[in-house]
Amino acid sequence: VLDLQVDAYIDDSYVEDPAQKVALYQKIIALDDLESCDDLEEEIQDRYGDLPDAVRNLVQIARIKVLARLLGLGSIAARGAKFQLKFLEGLAIDANTYAQLHTKYRGRISYRHGRVGQLLVEKDKQDDKALAFLAEVLSACVSE
Repeated sequence: VLDLQVDAYIDDSYVEDPAQKVALYQKIIALDDLESCDDLEEEIQDRYGDLPDAVRNLVQIARIKVLARLLGLGSIAARGAKFQLKFLEGLAIDANTYAQLHTKYRGRISYRHGRVGQLLVEKDKQDDKALAFLAEVLSACVSE
């Protein structure tokens, strides 16, 4: 479940044909790996021009979904100035991974232990920066 509270849509002025817009939404929903996300972003830009922020956010959210699935996250929700990432029951972030992340992102992330572990990630006021940082942290979790 994602509740990121950011603008993420395809505006009529960017893709005028409703059928093409629906097809793009279907492609975005079907994305299941990071390489496909990059490829689709490139395809959209080639076909329709520079991506407006809301469309770029939509593709970034697809990346975040892929990373969340790889990490075993059950939900990501915007909570004030933070994103709250909840792991599926029985899953948690590895202590060594968190130590490395804590050092790298000092003051911008924190972790709460419990039946359902929660990683809290700083949320920038600008949607694109907030999503980019969230994706960066998730990527670091996957690669650590």
